Amino acid sequence: MEKFKEQIKKDMIEAMKAKEAIRLTTIRSITNAITVAEKNGSGKEVNHIDVLTTMAKQRRQSIEAFESAGNSLLADTEKIELEIIESYLPKEMSDAEMESAIDTIIAGRQLTLKDMGSVMNSFKTQYPGQNGQKISMIIKSKLV
Repeated sequence: MEKFKEQIKKDMIEAMKAKEAIRLTTIRSITNAITVAEKNGSGKEVNHIDVLTTMAKQRRQSIEAFESAGNSLLADTEKIELEIIESYLPKEMSDAEMESAIDTIIAGRQLTLKDMGSVMNSFKTQYPGQNGQKISMIIKSKLV
């Protein structure tokens, strides 16, 4: 986490020097979200990937809402912010990579749909920051 905070601080300084307003605002919102999560976590270690994933999800919802309302200017701003946030997240796995990883987790075990939660937890622990809906769909198709 400290390494991540150092990187964010460095990127914030670069954005200030380059006078990149949207990037600077987005990085400041990331810093603020992590600070709020740390204060609300009552001493627990905060996973920055969870915070960033939540922020990315919020941006996607905002983009969808702005586009459906016909406000392309705000949607474009949200898209830029989403790209900046995603640059700090781990690379998203392809469907084939996810299936392979899930097959490895399931391999040799007799599991049913009731065991879906434990498979999801194992996957998310080993591969943080991945799309939960995709993971869920793949696991459901594998557990019968």
